[in-house]
Amino acid sequence: MSRTLQDLLSAHGLNDLVELFAVEKIDPSMVHDLTDDDLKEIGLKLGQRKRFRAAINTETVPFPARPRMPAERRQLTVAFIDLVDSTTLATTLDPEDLREVITSYLDIAVATMKAHGGFLAYTQGDGLMVYFGYPVAQEDDPSRAIRAALATAAVVQGMETLAPNPLKVRIGVATGRVVVGDMPGDSATPRDFVVGETPNLATRMQSLANPGEVVVAEATQHLTSGTFDFDARGSVLVKGFGELRTVFAVIRETTGKSRFDAHAVDGVQSIVGREAELKTLAGYWDAACAGNGNICLIEGPPGIGKSRLVRGIYSLAGRAAVEWQCAPHLTNRALHPMVAELERDAGIKRSDTADIRQAKAAALIADTQGLSEADLPYLASLVSAPMENGAQLEAQVRARLTFEALKRRVEGMTTLGPVLVVLEDAHWADPTTLEFLDLLSEHIADLPLLLLVTFRPRFTPSDTLKSSGETLILEPLDPDAGIALVNNIGGEGTLPVVLARRIIEKTDGVPLFIEELTKSILDAALDDDAVMAESHDVVDIPTTLQALLMSRLDRTGVAKEVAQLGAVIGREFTVQMINAIAPVGSDLDVSFQLLEGSELLHRGGLLGPEYFVFNHALVQDTAYESMLRSRRQEVHLALALAMLNGEPAFGVQEPETIARHCEFGGLIEEAIEYWTLAGHEAMDRVANLAALAHFTSALHLLENQPEGSKREDSELGIQMALMAVSMSIYGWGSSKVADAAFRSRDIARSLNNGEALYGATWGIWTMHFLRGELVHGINVAQEVSNMADAVGAPLLLTTADHAVCYTQYYRGELREAFDRYVLGMSRFDPAVDVEIMKNFQITSGLALMDSGAASAWLMGREAEAVEGMQQMLSYMDQLDHSPSYAYGLGALGHFSMVQRNWARMAEVAEQNKALSSDLGYLMWERVADLQLVISRAYLDNKLAESVDQARTAQDQFTASGTRLTELLSIPPVVEMMIAADRAEDGLKLVEDRIARALKHHERLNLADLYRARGLAFQALGDLKRAQGDLEIARKIAQAQGAVKLVERAELQLKELVA
Repeated sequence: MSRTLQDLLSAHGLNDLVELFAVEKIDPSMVHDLTDDDLKEIGLKLGQRKRFRAAINTETVPFPARPRMPAERRQLTVAFIDLVDSTTLATTLDPEDLREVITSYLDIAVATMKAHGGFLAYTQGDGLMVYFGYPVAQEDDPSRAIRAALATAAVVQGMETLAPNPLKVRIGVATGRVVVGDMPGDSATPRDFVVGETPNLATRMQSLANPGEVVVAEATQHLTSGTFDFDARGSVLVKGFGELRTVFAVIRETTGKSRFDAHAVDGVQSIVGREAELKTLAGYWDAACAGNGNICLIEGPPGIGKSRLVRGIYSLAGRAAVEWQCAPHLTNRALHPMVAELERDAGIKRSDTADIRQAKAAALIADTQGLSEADLPYLASLVSAPMENGAQLEAQVRARLTFEALKRRVEGMTTLGPVLVVLEDAHWADPTTLEFLDLLSEHIADLPLLLLVTFRPRFTPSDTLKSSGETLILEPLDPDAGIALVNNIGGEGTLPVVLARRIIEKTDGVPLFIEELTKSILDAALDDDAVMAESHDVVDIPTTLQALLMSRLDRTGVAKEVAQLGAVIGREFTVQMINAIAPVGSDLDVSFQLLEGSELLHRGGLLGPEYFVFNHALVQDTAYESMLRSRRQEVHLALALAMLNGEPAFGVQEPETIARHCEFGGLIEEAIEYWTLAGHEAMDRVANLAALAHFTSALHLLENQPEGSKREDSELGIQMALMAVSMSIYGWGSSKVADAAFRSRDIARSLNNGEALYGATWGIWTMHFLRGELVHGINVAQEVSNMADAVGAPLLLTTADHAVCYTQYYRGELREAFDRYVLGMSRFDPAVDVEIMKNFQITSGLALMDSGAASAWLMGREAEAVEGMQQMLSYMDQLDHSPSYAYGLGALGHFSMVQRNWARMAEVAEQNKALSSDLGYLMWERVADLQLVISRAYLDNKLAESVDQARTAQDQFTASGTRLTELLSIPPVVEMMIAADRAEDGLKLVEDRIARALKHHERLNLADLYRARGLAFQALGDLKRAQGDLEIARKIAQAQGAVKLVERAELQLKELVA
């Protein structure tokens, strides 16, 4: 330990801190940056903290200069203070007097800002720039900044100076991302330098303020909207900024809100995943109601849901009779939670005079059982209305009598019924509050009272408190509860399941993190490309969490750099990995001890006991994002080279890991190679979402490579793979499949690559086919068939049979489709189908079996249909390929809809919904949704009630680009609309679809569409048109050889005539 620091502590009677500071690795360069929260965290009592602060403020022994801070990215709140009319003062005051005025103003303004945790960046004339969030972040930096600004404006205005009028300031506050650290140059001392728009924006906000006013930018207002009241000043074109900015004037700090309520202004989400804990609290409340008082200590890290759980008990107890909220900026103010609650209950306002405060305190006492006029001096002194008879007592006696009055106030409340008392955030409680809490806890057992105390893990309750109550430790939500919370915020199905799952992984089950990340993603209005979240971050860390997360990182001091290096490596890393890239001389053992002690890391991840793991993925992200891009690139490059060169510390790494480090380290060719390899490996294990992300990353990098055959050859392989994985995820009719297929065809022609040309052409067929464009579809299917016949390769012949047979089936050419099915199955080889599944992520075998069995059923060849269906079901069970299985379930559902077999349709749709939502197969998920709505409507006899839901499901299905099978759903939905007395709407719907079917030769169920239109005419009373349409339906079905549809039309005709 430094001799200078030891001498300082000893000189001020703080010898007991020498060993403690050594254990906590506090060196001389840190002492000026230690906050009261820091000192409290390491265990200093109030007196020790005050003596230490006095020692630092008065010490003249020069301490080593604060070391240069490496530049880093962070969220910063900036306050700019400027003196009003300083020019006028210069013309009216003697220069010496003016100097005294300015010096006094600066001294008090700086002192006030620092008292609230501000860091003085610089003074310029009579202006001050103050940072909140640097060099050490606090989770409430924006609130501290505004609180400091309001206090500064008030204290400056109250100064007595030589100026002819009271001084006033204008203050602007802004929050945003900046780069901050030592300014480059040759200066012997560090100079803190901020780059970014935030300081300029704070300056501009100041210029918009009235004298004595604080004006903030929109981001600051958003982060503090529940803590302060604001006056919206509208949108202003701020000088130097190219767009309108919304500005807000601060009116006052709000009163009567807990910290949780202050941050829940956008609405409190219902409690999810805490049923067991709520049941426990309910039991405690029942006991309290029976006269058996209880204390429950609720422990958990920030954001875990302590306050929300407390609010959950309000449904039983009503709102707490007493809410004591501890605050981080008041940790040295005695009984501050009780004072705030007393003022709230008595209706005391900040503007009230001492006399008014005393009168309101007296009224409160008069209305409270157990209190008397004798208690007034002690309670009045708490609310800043001291009385002479109370002040004459010794401090210890006055404290004891104050405690007694507060205790009797609570006891008096219980005479009117059971009472719920809540002390929030005990880790910020002042020592006097904790002392009173011990006293109160000793008298609770025989009262109808439940006391809930919430706190973070680093806080240690007193022995008295622990022995008097039970401790409830909140754990992270399990994945199912986390998904439920995501859906609770955004609405069921608003975000793809795969993205919701990614949110849970990122947030580690912490409810606050889940909520804020979900809201950020919803605000970013991501579309289905959010499936890229499988391997990439999709949104920045929410501004609402940045200060909280950065404050944790800043507490690690010198170990922060190791945390940043680890963050670049990944969620899990080893000492050896850090050693491979850390600067020479880094004291890694000390750094890892600090990081473990700070609970940022824990040892022993999934990969083994030698690994260190970030406790939260968002903490890892924060450490990563705090690094300058240039520094990140250096580390990524070092990691990429180490992995490519076989550095033993890294062992065998996944190709996507190597690709990521190569990409961000600037090794672009290697990154393309490894992203492509990662994509193919993901396809092999049917992880298509990951494959899509990897191939897309490779393609984006390839776009900036030099043109030529080498680039085209690489792109062709990537585009063909993208086409295949996009089919299974987005559906064959999607624009993504079309883009990849057409681009692949162009490159294949350019490179004269026949094999790729066939695959691309087959992909183009799938696009036309699923879009219901069956005129183009049959032409391209025939082109594919001709190419296959010319080559004669089994894989080509089978996929060509698939294309032709399926197209003929949906064109209503049932005989031709069945004949092609027979030909295809005569040369079908399951081993070849395995290769097809690898190349196109679909099975041609199932397609042939499906179209063959369905054609046979429609033609009345039921024995062959049953045989074909059994063959299909058996083959599905043999498959170990989830995209093909999802396709098989969807095809079975379509076939069941044609048969109107609602029970089987519901069964397979439920299976497909679970499978596809879990694996991110968006098209099949929408198919399942549509099939489920219709089948359940018929099974539950709720046709009329389900119309809107069915129409929504149809729209969502066609939005994927797939329109083909939507026509199958039109007749049952039209019948539902007729049941709902909406026959006219049903008529419009079916007429539109008949026109489409005729235009694109999409005629499989054309007969059933005319039958449905006939039913709509019948419901509207136009029997002539109804009969005409039913006869058309019969003729079309007869021409197709669709015996089942002929029977259906004839049955309807008989009912009409009858």
